[in-house]
Amino acid sequence: MQPITSPTAQTGWLRNASTRTKLLSAFTALCLCMAVVGGIGIWGMSQINTGTIAIADHNLPKIVALAGIRNNFLTLERNLRQAFIEPSIAKVQQQVAQLAPTEATLQSDLKSYLAFDHDSAENGIIATLQQDIQQWIDILHTIEPLVAANSSAADAQAVPMIINTWGPLGTSISNH
Repeated sequence: MQPITSPTAQTGWLRNASTRTKLLSAFTALCLCMAVVGGIGIWGMSQINTGTIAIADHNLPKIVALAGIRNNFLTLERNLRQAFIEPSIAKVQQQVAQLAPTEATLQSDLKSYLAFDHDSAENGIIATLQQDIQQWIDILHTIEPLVAANSSAADAQAVPMIINTWGPLGTSISNH
């Protein structure tokens, strides 16, 4: 049979150790804890760095391309609406002339966006977005000569297209 030992007997080495040994043991334990915390911190920073690089290389160029598409889209809408309300035929022609280069830039930005890799959720949205943009541009081409005519008869034809089709489609595209 073994004799029953008291709980303090197991920690007797601590009681019997010199002050120097106790201080060195405490300092060593503290250094080990700090090294573990530092290692976890460095690992966490490398994970953040990896995520940041993924955002910068993968997501940010797509966001920039989408911002270009949206900017050109809004510029086209603004120029057409401005031409529609402009009473001066010279300014109407100037506004209508600005539509073609902006549309070309829109198409270019759309192609650059489509060149990126996309996941399945994005691909579903992209198909709808492409169809909506193409339909919107087709309607824009129908409205352009009517606005350029700057007459009440042409305006009477353009207004229903703008209100019933082109405007709501534009809102749908903006919400994509």
